[in-house]
Amino acid sequence: MTAPDPEPEPSAASPETPEASGEPHEDLASSKDTPSGRQQPPAPRAAAVAQPRAAGRPNWKTALDDPTAIEGKMEYVSYYLPRTLKLRFSAAMYWTARDRHIDRELPENMSKAIAGFIETFVSELERDYNSGEVFPPTPEQLKGTRRRKS
Repeated sequence: MTAPDPEPEPSAASPETPEASGEPHEDLASSKDTPSGRQQPPAPRAAAVAQPRAAGRPNWKTALDDPTAIEGKMEYVSYYLPRTLKLRFSAAMYWTARDRHIDRELPENMSKAIAGFIETFVSELERDYNSGEVFPPTPEQLKGTRRRKS
C-alpha cells in the first residue's frame, strides 16, 4: 500500500487565504500550552465565511451545502492508525460488548463508536473556532473531485 499523493503547492500567482487553501486558521495554529501540558484553545472567532468562488464553482456557505451530504447516508472511509491503538480499540469493543456488568450504554460496533467520537470532536472544533457553525467546504469538496488510484 502506498502513501497518498501530497497536496499540490499553491501557485504564487494566486495567493490563497487560510480558509480557501484548506490550511488551519492562524488561531488554530497559535494555541498555547498550559501548565498541565494540554493546549489551551485560542479565543473563539467569528464564523468562517466562504470566500467568493470562481465561475463554475458552487457557492456553498458550509460543507453541508454539498448536495451529496445526505443525513444518515454512510460512506466508507479509510484512515491509518497506529496498530497498537487499533488492537486496543478492537479488544475493548469486543470484551465490553460481552460484559453484562457494564452499566453504561456502549456503541454497537467500531464504526458507530468512531462516528460518535468524530461527531463530538467536530462539534467542539465548530463551537470553539467557528461560532458553533459548520465550517465552509474544503477546496477539494468544491472541485467535486476525489483522488482515486488507477
